[in-house]
Amino acid sequence: GFLFVADSGGFGGIVFLLFSPLLLLAGALESGYSQRKDFEDAKAQFTALFLTRLQQFIPHVAREVEHRRYSYPDPETVAVVVSEVNTRLWERGPQHVEFLSFRFGRGTVPTSNVAEFELETADEEVVAVAQRLDEASILHDVPIFIPLNDLGSMAVIGQTERTDSCLQHLVMQICGLHSPSEVGLVVCMAPSRQRFWEPVKWAPHLRTGGAILGRHGAAIGENDADS
Repeated sequence: GFLFVADSGGFGGIVFLLFSPLLLLAGALESGYSQRKDFEDAKAQFTALFLTRLQQFIPHVAREVEHRRYSYPDPETVAVVVSEVNTRLWERGPQHVEFLSFRFGRGTVPTSNVAEFELETADEEVVAVAQRLDEASILHDVPIFIPLNDLGSMAVIGQTERTDSCLQHLVMQICGLHSPSEVGLVVCMAPSRQRFWEPVKWAPHLRTGGAILGRHGAAIGENDADS
């Protein structure tokens, strides 16, 4: 509250009346300064805490990138697994978390690490600091994979050169990372595609697939498939 007392009969009362607006203004300015200082202190605390959390968050994202690149190897790495004695050969059994999950390209995806919060201010400096979290939450140039075990089926459609490359990599992932005792492979092709699929005949997964169907794992002929 505010108590105003003045004796208009004396000189002191006149002076108080003259200067009371200035006193009120000074009080308002002091209050505004105090509020601004409290905001700046809170902003400094938020920024320091946020940057600390960001430094803790970044290694988790880096490990996720590393895990994706290891779990979903590029064609060159899979070719080594298939062609040489390798500890990764047939590493994915039915209980493996990446069983029947196949890499089919690279792209940009959000991190699976959760780091969400709501800003209660539009202060430009605070927003700029918060944007660093958004940037750190995006994974760039990482493997994109298809969980075929969940989807059940997929189709590769497009220009022949691109689809051939994609199919080649998918088949190598089947044969290199999955045991023929767990996954069978069946290929149906047109006669014109026989040369492309020729190397697959050496894959033991083809015999498994054929045993499941009760016939050879590779079918050639226009009546069996287009390609």
